[in-house]
Amino acid sequence: MNRGSPAQGGITSQPAMNASKKAVGQRIKRARLAIGFSQRKFATVLGTLPNHICQIEQGRCMPGSRLLHGMHVQFNIDINWLLTGQHQPFRLNSQEMGLRMLLHHYTRADETGKHLLCSAACLLATGEPLPDDAPVLPPETAAMEQGELSDG
Repeated sequence: MNRGSPAQGGITSQPAMNASKKAVGQRIKRARLAIGFSQRKFATVLGTLPNHICQIEQGRCMPGSRLLHGMHVQFNIDINWLLTGQHQPFRLNSQEMGLRMLLHHYTRADETGKHLLCSAACLLATGEPLPDDAPVLPPETAAMEQGELSDG
């Protein structure tokens, strides 16, 4: 009996399959935490239940193709990395990932937090702080910009 890899037409043993599920689950958890999402938020964006994400992260089941595709489309997570551990987790460079995280935190912040984030960004970009009376972006504008980032 051929016991080679599945790609070679072989059979994968149950312990090897369980180890693979655990490794995939750990990588998904690592990516989710890097994005800064709870299981609930991650599941909502991907159109599944938090319990499903929990089951995957614990290595009890494998994500389906729809979920893998969603992780790639929504978060630019490299599917090959999720399944094999090869390559880089995200297809974004560090600046793009930083912008994505900034927008994520901005949309969750109250008005004071939004102003502080805008002031810090302004200070870093120009060397000048944001005036206290400067308006901050409304949530729908920030969400729209976040959507534009995910398309590009």
